[in-house]
Amino acid sequence: AEEAAGRALEAAKLRVHLPAAALVASLASPGSCLSPAQLTTLYHEVGHALHALLSRAPSHHFGGLRVAPDFVEVPSVLFERLALHPPALEAWSTHMETGASPARRGGAAGRLA
Repeated sequence: AEEAAGRALEAAKLRVHLPAAALVASLASPGSCLSPAQLTTLYHEVGHALHALLSRAPSHHFGGLRVAPDFVEVPSVLFERLALHPPALEAWSTHMETGASPARRGGAAGRLA
């Protein structure tokens, strides 16, 4: 029995647990545009999800969102800075009716809606 328990413990050490993350948000009603504040919030939360998904640590207790608060916020704050950055808007967003990018519409971050 001890030998079987030892094999089970060794197998558990080799097992890889893939991270998972989910974003649940109520940002805009269907058919409407995100406001700049909503877009910034979405990018901030995506930063948390990416941090959780891309962290690598020997134990799940030392990675992802289980680190010091400053380290949890760094990816989120960096990613939210992309929300209204003109090259990011150009690459990732379009007007829902015309398909035009924000840069082609004048590039003003405050006029996304």
